[in-house]
Amino acid sequence: MSWPNRVLDMQTNGRACPVWIETRDKRCGRTDLIDGRWCKRHTPIILRRLQTQRDAEAANAARRDAALAAALPDLRTRLARVEAQIARLDPPPPTTDMAAYGGVGSTTATRYQQRFLRNLPRLTQLWDEQRHLADTVRQAERAAERQSDRMAREGEDEPA
Repeated sequence: MSWPNRVLDMQTNGRACPVWIETRDKRCGRTDLIDGRWCKRHTPIILRRLQTQRDAEAANAARRDAALAAALPDLRTRLARVEAQIARLDPPPPTTDMAAYGGVGSTTATRYQQRFLRNLPRLTQLWDEQRHLADTVRQAERAAERQSDRMAREGEDEPA
């Protein structure tokens, strides 16, 4: 937690400025509080630091969104590749009618079950990867939307 946030979290009870002064190794202690939080000396400093922190977080979010949006085509390709592997290793049965297999215990049904059990460890990995990639693709799509919204707002702000 950054310094301004720690100061925001502190309880002053409206009595004295809670800002810690490193050079004096104690709290400020002034009683001329603005809005019941900090003294008139520390309020602009804290607000400036908070604004700087918010600006840095916004810049980091924009960089993160740009990186995710740039990775979106590759993520979709990887997701399609994983889904193709799942379809190859775990194809649906030719029919759901058990009588078509010759009933319970038929060799066709047994072979299908054995193939599924043989591929189960790899399928488990693929299903986990599919779930992770699908979540990441959704995040990247939202990031691309935020990035396009941000660019549209920046385009509106510029004079024509």
